[in-house]
Amino acid sequence: MVTSNIFLLLPCSTKLYMEIFNKNLHAYTWLDRIITVALVVGTVLCIYQPDSYTIKSWVIRFAPQITVGYWLSGLLFLVLRRNRLTMIAFICCGFMCIFLKKCG
Repeated sequence: MVTSNIFLLLPCSTKLYMEIFNKNLHAYTWLDRIITVALVVGTVLCIYQPDSYTIKSWVIRFAPQITVGYWLSGLLFLVLRRNRLTMIAFICCGFMCIFLKKCG
């Protein structure tokens, strides 16, 4: 039976390559989580506006620009091959579009 393991074709040990692969795979998870929380909190603050007048007036003025920012950040994450951040940015952009359509 032939196994199609890419690591068998490499000259070094499999364990070394697996360690490098796992290290690179999880290198930016904390940064991904911070960006995810920022995107989701920003969307929730725009949709469910708090009673504070300053935040509410800021959100009303800049909601379309925030939506375009989410869309552009989704495209940036797509180029950087950050799949989870791409989906979250586009989902937040979609929720903002629905919110703007209902309000406008």
